[in-house]
Amino acid sequence: MFLLVSPWKTDDNIYLLFDFAHLFKSIRNNWLTGKTGEITFDHNGEEHIAKWQQIRQLQKCEDGQLCIMSRLTYQAANPKPIERQRVETCLKVFCNETKEALIEHPELRKENVDGTVLFLEKVITFFKIMNVKSLYEDQKQNNPLRAAISSPHDKQLQILTDFAHFADKLKRFQGKRIKKLTVDTATAFHHTCLGVVEMTRSLLHENQFVLLGKFTTDPLEKAFGKLRQGSGGTYFINVQQILEKVNMMKQSLH
Repeated sequence: MFLLVSPWKTDDNIYLLFDFAHLFKSIRNNWLTGKTGEITFDHNGEEHIAKWQQIRQLQKCEDGQLCIMSRLTYQAANPKPIERQRVETCLKVFCNETKEALIEHPELRKENVDGTVLFLEKVITFFKIMNVKSLYEDQKQNNPLRAAISSPHDKQLQILTDFAHFADKLKRFQGKRIKKLTVDTATAFHHTCLGVVEMTRSLLHENQFVLLGKFTTDPLEKAFGKLRQGSGGTYFINVQQILEKVNMMKQSLH
């Protein structure tokens, strides 16, 4: 079988990567929609289990309380299909506040939350490294992982490489997906993380720094947002509606 050495790069050096924000939502969706709501993974030779039920349990414990430790809402713990499209909903789960709340909440002291906490930490770290869109974010947020990449040997690139291999090991190989990621999601993470690392090191030959958060489909999403507004604010729009709105925009320019 012939395997590409770098499937994320074409012969003319164009990098084909997946949008990290969509990957971020995909890993949550895989976890949430799995038959058991669990993901098993290896860390330092030990098997751990991340349990979505513990996210829901934490949200129930804090529901109606005046002061809460996490950022969870009912929608974040039980998102409907349309709500799963929003990164903000995902960020209420994958954040330091929720991670620490799982550890410290008194009603979860008897629960073994180590696997869930560790899984959250890995995904949070991935998103923080990838979502850097301006200089000095590391100083503003007092987090070195939020720094722009300025050296091919920066720690962030090694973390992304490690996360690529971590995701690849979560891929289901045969039969039904039980406590694993789908092949598409795991492969997309592996492909994108290694591709970003290679691309960043290449860019640093001619640039002083690289902001990984710039490599997103945000401009495209913004354009589609305008098209949706021009179609009555409907989220799901068809090709005919898009063409009609584009033609109207062209006419307004003349």
